[in-house]
Amino acid sequence: MSDSQSQQPGSDARAGSRSLNLLADALNVDALRALEQGSAMSLTDVHRATGMPAKTTLRGHLRDLAKLGLLERRPRVRATDHAYVELTTAGFEFLEDAEVVSSWLAKCPEESMELGTPMAKNALKALAGGWSETLVHAFATRPHSLTELAGAVDLNYPSIERRMAAMRSIGLLAPAPGDGRVRPYEPSDWLRRAVGPLTAAARWEQVNSLPGAQPFSQIDMEAALSLIAPLLRLPRSTSGSCRIEIEASESASRSSTAAIVIEAKRGQMVHSAAAPDEETDASSAGTADEWFWALVENDPDQLVMDGNKGLARATLAGMHQLLFG
Repeated sequence: MSDSQSQQPGSDARAGSRSLNLLADALNVDALRALEQGSAMSLTDVHRATGMPAKTTLRGHLRDLAKLGLLERRPRVRATDHAYVELTTAGFEFLEDAEVVSSWLAKCPEESMELGTPMAKNALKALAGGWSETLVHAFATRPHSLTELAGAVDLNYPSIERRMAAMRSIGLLAPAPGDGRVRPYEPSDWLRRAVGPLTAAARWEQVNSLPGAQPFSQIDMEAALSLIAPLLRLPRSTSGSCRIEIEASESASRSSTAAIVIEAKRGQMVHSAAAPDEETDASSAGTADEWFWALVENDPDQLVMDGNKGLARATLAGMHQLLFG
């Protein structure tokens, strides 16, 4: 089964992962970039611009991209006319968010990667797979060995081993201190920064109503917050505690709230934990959609901020810089 075929509308995947899988396919990247110039192209021109792959393969990819709303096809009026394709508004927005993914790939500590290359494909497949199967969520809470991970996620052992090996080999996981009997792993800083591409991808999916796309759930939000908290840096003059709350839509009739409390001393993180009941110096709250916009645009007006609003704004700015700076 091709990468394109595996991402047909209606397939079940966690928020953001379907977009990352689309970008893992080099032919998708080549076709979308060729169409980015803003004018309609004939299928012959797209074929040339993408390196002349098998025509049936190209047609299949273009058909799938059209189903997802990234491009539209202009049918021939007469038999002698060319068939044309062009990007939709959603397609242009998708390529804008693809730049966030490109920036993250370029920051791989082992080897800078470029979107559309085999290494980038491996990285995006490993990230999307680990996110969809909640391996990333498990590692966000604490280090895990392979054996421990088998008891933490709902996946058979060979699949967990394969997913974990892919994440290790590409640099998403790093060895963690252990007692010598087992080999635990924890998220690398690069995996923690992957919350940026996941956020941008999930926002695009929701804004453009991608067929079959899932909203960020409570466990997605909690994992994202837990991943980025250790790397968060604030201005040197900043000290205090801030509660971050995100309302996640689990379904049309049910919502839940993910929350975390961070505490900084002179700009350095000294503590982060699941939100306790005690009072904090500041708080920032909003829905998942509001947080998507606030993080990507560094826009505090999207959120409800209470208490020390300077601390709340500094926390948002620090998160934006970490993920998109």
